[in-house]
Amino acid sequence: MQNKINAKKRDLLGKKVKNIRKDGFVPASIYGSDTISQSITIPYGEIEKVLRTATLTSIIDMDVDGAEIKALIKEVQRDLITNEINHVSFFKIDDKAEMLFEIPIYLTGIAPAVKNNLGALVQTMNSVEVRCKVADLVPSFTVDISKLEGPGQTIKLSEVSMPEAIKLVHKEDLHSTIVTITELQSEEVTATTTEETPAATDEKAAETKEEPSEDKK
Repeated sequence: MQNKINAKKRDLLGKKVKNIRKDGFVPASIYGSDTISQSITIPYGEIEKVLRTATLTSIIDMDVDGAEIKALIKEVQRDLITNEINHVSFFKIDDKAEMLFEIPIYLTGIAPAVKNNLGALVQTMNSVEVRCKVADLVPSFTVDISKLEGPGQTIKLSEVSMPEAIKLVHKEDLHSTIVTITELQSEEVTATTTEETPAATDEKAAETKEEPSEDKK
């Protein structure tokens, strides 16, 4: 999915950036392997709309004072209290060179093991780092979990269909587990202490009470 953002270069830095936010803009920066980091401003409404649907592989078409740039969103900083967008970092795309991307992994279908209450579904891998040209980039990998019928069954990355032009950054990821079915944990209540009833206490006292000796009769 491609998104369009209109941006302008900015000179305000440091504490003066607060004034940009008050005017309805978000401070941002663009960097890349072949360019120096560039400071920009983006209308708050535009970036907020883009972030609603953008993924790790969404290509952003940016117009920076008339210059067309393609980029990926690399980092979004938000206010911890209000969750408002404070700053966004973009990475400039080089169409001709292979680049590093993080492709998300999504699950589809219903696992019979979960449907029949035989086990719990655990996704242990949510994305994978790859190297490819932007033209060969896919938005995501989809894994069908409908064949997982019982505990112990897994799906590994090696079972996912991947275009030849896309290469894993870490080759060992090929043997990594994406999703697995684990056994359900039974809830057992174990009493650590047991309160005795008055009747039980009286019975124990009667058992341990000394019988009177012949001399005392």
